[in-house]
Amino acid sequence: MERAFIFTGKVNGKESYQLLVNLSYVFRTYDGTEERAASYEEISDVFARTILKQHSNLELGIMNGYSINPETIEMKEIPKLEEAYVSQLKEAIRTKLISLAPRLTYPVYSRKKGNNNGIN
Repeated sequence: MERAFIFTGKVNGKESYQLLVNLSYVFRTYDGTEERAASYEEISDVFARTILKQHSNLELGIMNGYSINPETIEMKEIPKLEEAYVSQLKEAIRTKLISLAPRLTYPVYSRKKGNNNGIN
């Protein structure tokens, strides 16, 4: 199974959010000048759309306290974000993935009373 990674942490007084999936790299920051919910809405939308473009099942991991150089794929340790913020971001991305993912449809069968085909 392929993997996508979200790297979170603090860099130069800002919160850093990076997504690396296959050859796609997305970087966003949050500096506190706007409401966190609005920022997470934008970050989760961009990350979810990038993930869904991969057209494959992905295992998604979040690495809090790390940053990645997209050119060298070298990770470095940075100060962690508060776990509550990481949890909020995970939930925002999960919700966005569910809302944007193509809907699967399944046939619906119904049984008429008295026609149980041997099923009790």
